Amino acid sequence: MMDSVAQLHRSQHRHRHHRRRRRAIRNPRTPGLRRSQRHRTITAFGPGDFHPTTVNANDGGPTKIVEPPHPEKYLTLAAGVGTNAGGTLRAEIDLYSKNGWTIGAALGLTDSEMYAYDNYSIGSEYNAHITDYAFALAIGHLWRFGNWHLRGSAGLGLVVSTMDLNNYNYNSGAYQSGSGSMTSPYVETSLMAGHSFGSTKAWGIEAGPVISYTKQDWYLSDTMSTMVREAGNVMFVVGLRHGL
Repeated sequence: MMDSVAQLHRSQHRHRHHRRRRRAIRNPRTPGLRRSQRHRTITAFGPGDFHPTTVNANDGGPTKIVEPPHPEKYLTLAAGVGTNAGGTLRAEIDLYSKNGWTIGAALGLTDSEMYAYDNYSIGSEYNAHITDYAFALAIGHLWRFGNWHLRGSAGLGLVVSTMDLNNYNYNSGAYQSGSGSMTSPYVETSLMAGHSFGSTKAWGIEAGPVISYTKQDWYLSDTMSTMVREAGNVMFVVGLRHGL
């Protein structure tokens, strides 16, 4: 009987000693964490870190893939057609981004035609070929829905326009041509929908309308009159984006 009591006492002592050892194995740098938790991998993504990373959640545990975040700033190249333009090319870059809000710059190249008959001289026909080089600073906001996004922006800037003008007078049979350029204020707004693709989420594609407007007064030296150009344009563009 005494031997049984002694064995029970030694068993309880070993159990208490084992419990004390388990409580004593702590992370000396971080109270409350066991040694096995000291090796937990913490993955932080910075600018340009677009590649998926394999990490160990715990020592000896299964691995998992940590998906990279979407980039906050993008470079976008786009092309399209418009209601008042033969075609357009665009480039956009985000200069600043925070909480979905962006400040960026937009460059546009647009080609268009303008026709007028008897507006500035009786019996005359005018045909103008115009190229617009637009620059605007824009503020925008981006809403994300998983890998889908909706992006709206509004910009203000300048447009440099070059015009090649041809004139034919039906009364005299005279044919004239000339060229010129001018700079005018320019405004634009856009609403784009897009989707990220690829394992890195750095690439994306988007499409939507871009609405722009500028007003110009061109002086015609042959008739000493002014040709008014109100260039309102609705363009539909498709663009490819890459994170910065």
